[in-house]
Amino acid sequence: MGYIQTPNTQKSTFSRKAAREKSNEIRKKYIPNSRNRFYYLIKGICMSVSISVPLFFIIAYAINITDFPEEYMPPALLSTILISIVISSFYATAAAKSKGWFNGTLIGFIYMFILVIIRWVLENRISFNKDILTMLLCGLLIGSVCGIAGLNLGDKIRNAVFKKHE
Repeated sequence: MGYIQTPNTQKSTFSRKAAREKSNEIRKKYIPNSRNRFYYLIKGICMSVSISVPLFFIIAYAINITDFPEEYMPPALLSTILISIVISSFYATAAAKSKGWFNGTLIGFIYMFILVIIRWVLENRISFNKDILTMLLCGLLIGSVCGIAGLNLGDKIRNAVFKKHE
């Protein structure tokens, strides 16, 4: 004739809340990210430029105020460029969550290719020598290695953050 309504208890409220949180977590995990790979590639390249330009100015200022030998300038600039590729490819692939080696390689290559074009414009000639080949290969290699590391360590960081919230 009528059904018996059970009173709301604390246990049922907590279990509903836990089920809601679990479904939200699953939904976040399996809904694809709204940004695609090209967004993270552009962001990584812009990040590498924004890191390397201040470092170039710091090196130029250090050379200006000290007796820095000119023979050490190309390795200093190359290490500055590689530091910016390491940071940007690590960040961009950790955010993209897929294809770390490919995204890192593209970031390294495109950034180095932009620098080669700037070099050709400043020199008023196009030449392909061992320095340019070294720059491009270093960009490819460092970008791919840091892309893999960014993807793997990015997963570990995300997992550690999610475990803290559970």
